[in-house]
Amino acid sequence: DFADSLKNTVTEQAYSKLQRDVKVQMGTLTEAKFYSYQRFDQGDRVTYIASFDNANLVAIVFSFDKDLKLVNFALTPMQQQNSQAAAE
Repeated sequence: DFADSLKNTVTEQAYSKLQRDVKVQMGTLTEAKFYSYQRFDQGDRVTYIASFDNANLVAIVFSFDKDLKLVNFALTPMQQQNSQAAAE
């Protein structure tokens, strides 16, 4: 369930545009795996790591208020470090 603030922002029209934009920029979702759950005083955050046709690593983050209503979400492309760069 969306929080009231998100309901006002993510209208049916805005949601349709978001779906189109994600499809154009990232392609079709090919895989999503649970990554983390964080508990805070005023709410919680759940993160998935996903792969799309055009974006190999994308963090999908959902933020919930203390009443478990969705207050925010984000899809953030990530850069994969190669093992040599990580070792330096």
